[in-house]
Amino acid sequence: MTHKTEWRFSRRSDLDLLELCAMPIWIFDIERHAIWWGNAEAVRFWGAESREDLVRRDFSTDSPTVRKRLRQVMDHASPGTPIQDSWTLYPRGTPVAAQISLTPVRIGRGARDAVMIEARETRETGDGMLSANDRRLLEATRYTSIMISYIGLDGTVLTMNPAAADRHGPVRSEAETFDGATAPAARFEDRFRDKRVAERLLREGAMGAEPSGEFLIESRQGPRWHLITLRIARDAVSGQPALIVVEEDITSLKRAMDDLAALNNSLEDRVRRRTKDLNQARERAEAANIAKSDFLARMSHDLRTPLNAIIGFSELLYTPATEGLARANFAAYGRDIHAAAGTLLALVDDLLDLSRIEAGKYPIHPEWIDLGRLIREAVDLTRAGHPGRRLRINTIAPDSVAVRSDHRAVALILGNLISNAVKFTADGGTVSVQLIALEKPAGGARIVIADTGRGIPEDDLTTIFEPFFRGRTSVARRDPGTGLGMPICKRLTELLGVDLSITSIVGVGTTVTLGFPVHARVQDTLLVEMHDAL
Repeated sequence: MTHKTEWRFSRRSDLDLLELCAMPIWIFDIERHAIWWGNAEAVRFWGAESREDLVRRDFSTDSPTVRKRLRQVMDHASPGTPIQDSWTLYPRGTPVAAQISLTPVRIGRGARDAVMIEARETRETGDGMLSANDRRLLEATRYTSIMISYIGLDGTVLTMNPAAADRHGPVRSEAETFDGATAPAARFEDRFRDKRVAERLLREGAMGAEPSGEFLIESRQGPRWHLITLRIARDAVSGQPALIVVEEDITSLKRAMDDLAALNNSLEDRVRRRTKDLNQARERAEAANIAKSDFLARMSHDLRTPLNAIIGFSELLYTPATEGLARANFAAYGRDIHAAAGTLLALVDDLLDLSRIEAGKYPIHPEWIDLGRLIREAVDLTRAGHPGRRLRINTIAPDSVAVRSDHRAVALILGNLISNAVKFTADGGTVSVQLIALEKPAGGARIVIADTGRGIPEDDLTTIFEPFFRGRTSVARRDPGTGLGMPICKRLTELLGVDLSITSIVGVGTTVTLGFPVHARVQDTLLVEMHDAL
């Protein structure tokens, strides 16, 4: 047979010539795991009554290792190239040691995978006969998944068990290529991506150092991680020093360890992030607690001040000893009581508003509201609440710019923002309130409140919308108020769907912008009138 195409047998009659062979020859169908054909010697070897009986024989009890070895021969050997191996066969239920030759072929009309097997019984006698224990150990090396190789001190591979042959390829020095030429000898260093690793292992092994370790090797299955151990020994055939190489595939373990390390790193990162978050939360909680304590201290003072005024002046009004004094200053005392009561009422209103908003119980009643009118009313109330102030309040608030929102909530937002602008702007400064209608297609409206006051430090801009925070302690003590105005504004704009932004520069001033979104639209007919007014 000199061509690869001759190793395909469509009919069993194509094999009649092999009937003349004096050794058992049979063809094993790998796909169906059954004998497809056998010569007369094969019928005798297997103890069958006929060839038909041989073909019907059941091999379903064969181990997975046998099936894997047959598949390895088919997948890795060239068509028509025999692979020599030592097997223990069980033709009559008793073990028979045999030297076999396995040759990949194709059979049937579908060209199924098959192996032509030639068997030669091994009948050792006398001192050369293997003991039962030795035969079992030899069989174990064939079936184990541990890879075992005999190599010379120069790195030439002398022999391998099936597991090693499957991973690294057959010992080519003992096999012939299809044309009969001897292939180059397999080399130990061919298993390694870094040849210097193999050289070091050979050198240390030859010195009896028994090197071992985990190494990345190149195999038929691709890169794999192996636990490799070398031991010095002697070749049982030549008697020359040799090395026994034992390999175990630890790729899955390596990947699991890498995954575990990655998980540990991830967990450590998560713990660090969580610890950082907890520390920040603790710092925020401590800051909030300090702010709340400071707020309660100020609140106690702010509550007592108007209450003391109300109680004190009311006592003057009804105490007999001060009746004359009270009669002379009745109007002044009445004004003082009224002012103190107004201050107290504003304080209580702020607290109630914030508590309702925080509890989600602040009532919202959408209606069409005139933003220009609301702005002018808020400016007038602010002027009345700050008598005697010498500063300019410029208002650009055209009529008939209407949006659909809650009248009371918008009025409360404008009142707080404009009052803050006036409160923190010194006499001689300017506060401007401008209403801008945005053209289509975006639509909406914008209110810009700007002042030339002292400004807000950048650090305080991050807490200005938080309840109980009033910025730096010196500011909080110098300026009256609860510090609830901006938090109330922020919560209300969120309820109304209105954008609130603030920019400030210390010593220059502060600008607050309210942006009514597109769904709070400006009426088309009124928008024209506003542009005419501008």
